[in-house]
Amino acid sequence: MRRLVLDEWVWADLNGENGEEAQRETFRLLQRVFEKCDQLVTVKGSPFLRTYFTMMALRVNQGDLRRTIVRVFKAQFFQNSEKLHLLQEGSLPDTPPELEHKVKEDDRYLVRAYCAASADVLVTTDNPLIAMLGECGIRCQDRDTFILHYLEDDPGGE
Repeated sequence: MRRLVLDEWVWADLNGENGEEAQRETFRLLQRVFEKCDQLVTVKGSPFLRTYFTMMALRVNQGDLRRTIVRVFKAQFFQNSEKLHLLQEGSLPDTPPELEHKVKEDDRYLVRAYCAASADVLVTTDNPLIAMLGECGIRCQDRDTFILHYLEDDPGGE
């Protein structure tokens, strides 16, 4: 099982902000995570979940793909502890000292969640963050590279 820390690009994609292709691609990503023995990792009250709840509140009564996405995420991840490792802010370790002043406040929850869950990869669209985390030994990938390889993997393979 791989543990994956994804940031808010997921919801920008799924909300259609980055175009229909990104929306479909990211929805396929979530479906693949669900099919595999992999798990998303996030923090209760984090920007990741706040963005999801905002999308849920805005889309629940609309009949487009976003409504389906919200329902699927709720059923397959949010209500499924085997697929969503939901951490409590108070149980997270401190940001590693070497990153304390380098990582923006808004991104520290990602690093802390990665460390707390012993995650396998942190996926973001923030290229400076990717470079900085890589220098500190945190496995980090950009959205496009991660999705390309993850969706190409053999569905039964690890």
